[in-house]
Amino acid sequence: MRIPFVLLSLILFCCKNPEVNKIEINSNLKNELDNSFSPIWTIKADSVNSSYKLYKLKEVNIDSFSPDKLTGIINNTYIHYRTVFMKTSRDTIYMLIPAGKILKEKFGENLLNHFLMTSTYTLTELKKIKYVSFEIESFDEPTTFKVFSRNSW
Repeated sequence: MRIPFVLLSLILFCCKNPEVNKIEINSNLKNELDNSFSPIWTIKADSVNSSYKLYKLKEVNIDSFSPDKLTGIINNTYIHYRTVFMKTSRDTIYMLIPAGKILKEKFGENLLNHFLMTSTYTLTELKKIKYVSFEIESFDEPTTFKVFSRNSW
């Protein structure tokens, strides 16, 4: 007789407990956040031309994005490469890739190129930004600077 009473009490408590609804709201917020940090651009192999093509995965309201938000999207997409937003000046955004040359050696030229291509397209979604300047740091070599636009590929 005690077990049914305990089960009934537990069910009533869960149904009336506002924490249960809070979990549902938090999962909705998490899904929304996950979607807001999902990639905007991706690369797919073009088997006909033996090359790669960029594809836009979603339309975005760019007014709601900042350089920091786009940097977060890039860092969420490419977990091996990290970018740091430095500044914007006129039509150029300046980004830092810490330990970029070491990562290139570790993960290869193709992944670095995919990263640079999709990052360039993502960052040039910003109004007035046409160029992306990457400062690629290395511990044992001089720092490399590369500037790209959507016309670079």
